[in-house]
Amino acid sequence: MRIAPLAESDWNQATTEAAALVHPKRRACPTRERSWRVSELPDPEWVDVLLRHPELVQAWWPLTMFMVDDAVIPPRQRELAILRVAWRCRGQYQWKAHTVMARGAGLSATDIERVRLGADGDGWSALDRAVLRAVDELHDDSRISDETWATLARHWDEQQLIELPFLVGQYHVHCYALSSFGIEVPDWDSHID
Repeated sequence: MRIAPLAESDWNQATTEAAALVHPKRRACPTRERSWRVSELPDPEWVDVLLRHPELVQAWWPLTMFMVDDAVIPPRQRELAILRVAWRCRGQYQWKAHTVMARGAGLSATDIERVRLGADGDGWSALDRAVLRAVDELHDDSRISDETWATLARHWDEQQLIELPFLVGQYHVHCYALSSFGIEVPDWDSHID
């Protein structure tokens, strides 16, 4: 790890306030029903690394939690998009974390493995294929093509269409940061039903 986690003994007022937002054991669990609970997961080291910059946490974390708890993109497609971002960015931590969350959103082990193949994999619905293609287009070209946009627009409303590039960008940032920090990938499987 390139940046050491900040020990709780070194927290100040700003760090304590940021920790109340971001630290799994210190914040309320999400209200939506899931097959997992944040408080049941092991404490991620990256949280305590980020606490070295509490102002950034205060600014960035609300968008992260919006994408997890309040996004209007359906959970299945949200997790497909995040997994594809993780795969394309070689974000090992995000891949592992979101395979757990994807199972909770109803994706099968086959679906999760097939994300590695992207939109060209067999068995995707038209919407799933368009979501995966949109992630790749944003990654490669910084825009969703007209063809992919038209497919998404047949299934989604304007808010969902607006949200998708933000979701993809948000998880690019997360992959970039955690990979650059050298965060180790936890074994979450033993903590999830």
